[in-house]
Amino acid sequence: FPDNMKVLTNEWFAYCPKLRKVTLPKSIKWIQSGAFNASYLESITIPENVEKLGGGGSLFLSTKRLKKLVIKSKKIKKVSSHAFYHFPKRATIYVPNSKKKEYTKMFRKAKLPKKVKIKAIKDMKK
Repeated sequence: FPDNMKVLTNEWFAYCPKLRKVTLPKSIKWIQSGAFNASYLESITIPENVEKLGGGGSLFLSTKRLKKLVIKSKKIKKVSSHAFYHFPKRATIYVPNSKKKEYTKMFRKAKLPKKVKIKAIKDMKK
């Protein structure tokens, strides 16, 4: 990733069958809709400075292999209405403990399936 990258755009990881895990750079502030679509990722870590998720459609179409989404940011203020549409039901989302209630509400409004568990990062098994 470029050091000063601020936006992760549509289908950034699409059709990369060998890529299983990604930790995004701290410079990212906005992850656009479709950024993870059609990826083979099993684990995604979203950094501390992200403020916005989505912008129209889902971030997670055709991401059936995804097991773990770690969100380190405490700065998320905007999540588009369909950002979590088609998020894999067996995956777990880990968020900062101080943001668990707020993010749970935001993500459910953004079409996160009810079966998806949202847990505090402190409860994450290494």
